[in-house]
Amino acid sequence: MVMKINDPTAEAWITAFNEPAEEIIGCSADDLYKIKNDEGEDIYEQKLKELLWIPRLFRVGVAQIEYMNEKTKNQCYVSISY
Repeated sequence: MVMKINDPTAEAWITAFNEPAEEIIGCSADDLYKIKNDEGEDIYEQKLKELLWIPRLFRVGVAQIEYMNEKTKNQCYVSISY
């Protein structure tokens, strides 16, 4: 899952993989898929919109990677506090 997080000083796009993404969303990707297909697009979108603008404290790891002689930062979710 890729998400945009921000605070009053900056914003960042980070990646959260399986277990961290489940912790943030509150269900698995399979569960979201079932909601979308069984309960409809509106319920699915409502589930995701419930996650917006909730204050949280993220611990994020950053690694610099080089691909085709271009250096970029890779930001990955590590943990969350409510």
